[in-house]
Amino acid sequence: MKLPADLRGERLDRAISTGLHRVGRPVSVREVRLALRAGRIRVDGQRRAPGLRAQGGEAVDVETFAARHEARIEGQPELLERVTVLETWPDLWALDKPTGLPCAPLRAEERDTLLHAAVALDPEVAQAGPPLEGGLCHRLDTGTSGAVLFARRTEARDRVRAWFGQHAVEKTYLARVASGAAEALPARVDRPIGPGPQPDRVRVYAYGEALPAESHLRLLAQDQDSGWVEVRTRYGRRHQVRAHLAHAGAPIDGDALYGGREGPRLMLHAASLHLPDGRRVDAPVPSAFALPAVNP
Repeated sequence: MKLPADLRGERLDRAISTGLHRVGRPVSVREVRLALRAGRIRVDGQRRAPGLRAQGGEAVDVETFAARHEARIEGQPELLERVTVLETWPDLWALDKPTGLPCAPLRAEERDTLLHAAVALDPEVAQAGPPLEGGLCHRLDTGTSGAVLFARRTEARDRVRAWFGQHAVEKTYLARVASGAAEALPARVDRPIGPGPQPDRVRVYAYGEALPAESHLRLLAQDQDSGWVEVRTRYGRRHQVRAHLAHAGAPIDGDALYGGREGPRLMLHAASLHLPDGRRVDAPVPSAFALPAVNP
């Protein structure tokens, strides 16, 4: 695409957005800005800053760029070698997400996510919600393993997402922490969670300053090095379990963001989901957790 001459002097991100609108590809200025910064849109073959001024006539390479609303999620059957189906119902799939696999793409051209595996199982999942989410009902952090629900129809997705929003789904996690820290854990952390000092982390607040969150903790097993903690909650705040355990003095192993010990993975596993209609999903504990004998 050539930038029209009458856009000379406009910010580059705004000029490209306007040019795309004119050729029938409406894209927000923000999406163009992010794509320019990431190098997914190039101008005259080079990366350009979004705030530069357009000269008019520049060659803008948008052939490999797709806006969020243009996304088309295609199934990736090869991912099914890494993903286990935990449960299947007429309205839902329950999948066991491995650590390291994102739940859904952030960009239209991104691949290798759990959503791509779900669509390989059932193409209708792609049409059950927005283009980059499909029937995804909730999320886990990329490093967290365990149970994730996908809806087969829009109405099922809306219903299940409403349950999560109403804190009607009981979630149980398994986390591994340092042994000494595990001994001093409280039975409950009831502290709000809100934005942190950096965009990639959250902060545990004093009461009343952020969204409420509550986590119930129970030490399941322990050896000289590690403690295995069960965390139950009906809330689903971003990084809640990670932040609450760190706040309680027991950051999760492998969680460098919140001060955990170094490790090959984030030692957090979404072990079960209990839905308000009585259905339950259980995800087997990964072998990497090496859970010892449970304390009597």
